[in-house]
Amino acid sequence: MPTRAPSRAAQQRAAHVAAKQAAAAARRRRRVVLSAVLATLAVAAVVGIVVGTRSGSGPVSSTPAGVTAAGGVLVGSSSAPVKVIAYEDLQCPVCGRFERQSGVLLKQAVAAGKVSVEYRIRSFLGPESVRAANGLGAAQAEGKFEALREALYSEQPAEGTGGYSVDTLISTGRDVGLASSSYADAVRSGRYDAWVRATDDRASRDGNVQTPELRVAGRALTQAELFDAAALSAALGI
Repeated sequence: MPTRAPSRAAQQRAAHVAAKQAAAAARRRRRVVLSAVLATLAVAAVVGIVVGTRSGSGPVSSTPAGVTAAGGVLVGSSSAPVKVIAYEDLQCPVCGRFERQSGVLLKQAVAAGKVSVEYRIRSFLGPESVRAANGLGAAQAEGKFEALREALYSEQPAEGTGGYSVDTLISTGRDVGLASSSYADAVRSGRYDAWVRATDDRASRDGNVQTPELRVAGRALTQAELFDAAALSAALGI
């Protein structure tokens, strides 16, 4: 007996059932994909929280807080009548000599509110300089830039001898109150190396070719002015 062809109504019912089944399968696939996406986002969020809070709070920036547009660190009042831009490399022996010989005069002028100094740290003398500058960035992030800067000069190593090691920077930081894990992590990881490089590059573009160099009202002071108290005082107008 020949098979009877299904009626038009039966065909429509079968098509309707097939369509419902296909739609249900599509919904299941979407749920699977959505669940996978949400799981991935959750993992990423957890990783971000762990990385961001590992040093204490929030995301970590590669630029220390409070630096100037040129990458400098301002010491003293922004309203001081005399504004000095100082270029120095922590490994530079002449910079060390200036700090020992003239640093007190400059510090006193800053404390009196007569002078502000924007330190633009160079790092062209090698990896020791980069490590020291990165350490200063980590100190700036915790409000102790000048304290660490003075301490590093007080134990300045001979140029190119591997000084300013990670361990030294951490122990010296601890001596000036930088005992946080955030500071130590920043020193170990080179967190502010990008800022160090950018500041050094900017200084070169701005025409700095030697350290130390102090600029007052756009004029670079002479070596004689840097190392003579009377001449330095006159140049600073104090």
